[in-house]
Amino acid sequence: MGGMRYWIISDTHFHHLGAMVEKCGRPVDHTERTVKNIQRLVMPDDVLIHLGDLAVSTKGKLVETLDRLKYLRMWLVKGNHDHESDTWYLTHGFAAVCQSMVFRNVLLTHAPASVLPGNAVINVHGHLHNTGHHPGGLQPWHKLYALENERYEPVLWDRFVGPTPLIEL
Repeated sequence: MGGMRYWIISDTHFHHLGAMVEKCGRPVDHTERTVKNIQRLVMPDDVLIHLGDLAVSTKGKLVETLDRLKYLRMWLVKGNHDHESDTWYLTHGFAAVCQSMVFRNVLLTHAPASVLPGNAVINVHGHLHNTGHHPGGLQPWHKLYALENERYEPVLWDRFVGPTPLIEL
C-alpha cells in the first residue's frame, strides 16, 4: 500500500459489556469485532491513535488483547477508564502515552476540550459515544469519534479529519 497512514479509534472498552451493550447498543462481541477490524485495516507501518478508554477488564484480559495488536505502532491519549501508569501502557505495546496532544493542528483528547490551544483548529475526541449526551454543549470545532457510529472500525485520519487544517494568520 505504501507509506505510513494514521488511524483514529476511541472508546474501545475492550471486554466491557453491561453499560456498553445497554446504553450504547453495542453487540456482545464488540471486543472481538473491533480487534479483527483493527487487524484487517491497520498495517505495521501505520500509526493507530487511540483516544482513550481502552478497556474495562482485568489486566490479564487486556494484556491478551493487546498481545494480538503488538505488531502495531500505537499512541494512547488516556481516557477516564485508563487507570494504569504510563509506563504500564508503554510496556504493553504503546509507543506514546499522554493526556492530550496536538498533531497536525488538531487537539486530540479523550473528552471534548473546553478550549483550543493556539496551534489547534479542531478538537478530535471520543468519550461521548453514540448517546447524544453532550454535557455543556459542543462547539463547532469539536469532532466526535464514536466507535458505534464507525462500525467498530478505526478510521483513517485523512477521511475523518480531512486535509491537515491550517491556522489562518
